[in-house]
Amino acid sequence: MSNEIGTGQDMDTGIGMAARPDGTLFELKAAPARRYFALFILYLLGALLCVLAWNSDAAAMSWRAVLFIVGLAVFVLAGRLGQATKGRLLLTEEALTDETGCVVATLADITSVDRGALAVKPSNGFTLRLRNRTTRRWAPGLFWANGKRVGVGGVTEAGAGKAMAEMIQVRIIKD
Repeated sequence: MSNEIGTGQDMDTGIGMAARPDGTLFELKAAPARRYFALFILYLLGALLCVLAWNSDAAAMSWRAVLFIVGLAVFVLAGRLGQATKGRLLLTEEALTDETGCVVATLADITSVDRGALAVKPSNGFTLRLRNRTTRRWAPGLFWANGKRVGVGGVTEAGAGKAMAEMIQVRIIKD
């Protein structure tokens, strides 16, 4: 699905700076291959932990219970990852939001964008440093927000994440 913008460039590739009619400058979605691989690995880990707990004859009952509970927790995490990565992040003139309209970070509140090799950031993503503390939130595979930092990325495409980081950097330097 192509998201044409005013300049005729494709929004999925992150090329172009003109806004769409709804005010969206850029959207960041999960890469399908990375999303399915992450879900496969998590479901496999959950299944292995549950099978190990079920088939361990020599282990104490308490350790079997711990393995089973951790396996179930991994299944819950996989479900949350699946739900979160169906969504997308939208960059507008004012803020970075999720597709429901919840503000992840306002552009006026962002002080810097970290995307270097040694930055604490999600895979294929970047970290935003904020002036004010934000509420703690987590959408596995898309973003996390904790204190004065927001990490964007995880199972997103590397090129799109880099383009969004650069677009945010340009916007905060202008202000």
